[in-house]
Amino acid sequence: MRPDWPYATVSPSPFHSREFWIALAGLIAVLAHMFPVWLRFHGGKGVATAAGVFLALDPIVVAAAAIVFVIVILSTKFVSLASILSAASIPLFFRFLAHNAPFWRIIASIVIAIAVITKHHSNIARLTQGTERRMGQRKSE
Repeated sequence: MRPDWPYATVSPSPFHSREFWIALAGLIAVLAHMFPVWLRFHGGKGVATAAGVFLALDPIVVAAAAIVFVIVILSTKFVSLASILSAASIPLFFRFLAHNAPFWRIIASIVIAIAVITKHHSNIARLTQGTERRMGQRKSE
């Protein structure tokens, strides 16, 4: 690698980067919780596991995403929308809020955010139809 190259922190091979392996471990943890083999790949939406992974990577980013979560909850009362928007904000916070966030951390956060948002497909459909329940609202029978 050339020393004058502006992206000197990115190694030519990801297998030599400690950050690559840390990001991959976090990604695998989230995906394994979302698609567990023993439940025939029908797991949860991955929000709590992703929050735990991101908390281990950078607590300031999680604090910023928690602020987004609280603002959305207070203004809309939709937990699913708050989860979706806070998941979408995480890669942005890693890129612009975290100081010198490693490349692989940002890439893993993008993949995790996409996975979490994709798992919310039924909630997104209900939000667009106007049938999603708000926080505290009882199930109509």
